Amino acid sequence: MTAQTPYQQLERRFARLGALHEAMSVLNWDHSAIMPVGGAEARQTQLSTLEVVCHELLTDPRLDDTFPEA
Repeated sequence: MTAQTPYQQLERRFARLGALHEAMSVLNWDHSAIMPVGGAEARQTQLSTLEVVCHELLTDPRLDDTFPEA
């Protein structure tokens, strides 16, 4: 496997964030439009979990290693 440049690492991370946000959009739409009766608690748990994963991707301490010191 070839080492990725810092830009490629960030690009990959933000692509993952984008995919997570797209999934959250679908879940929010489902919640508003066709969510089955009794599904609100499960849907909120799913959305909350995705929010936490997104937050962790943005605040990961290893992200500092992506940026070489000038």
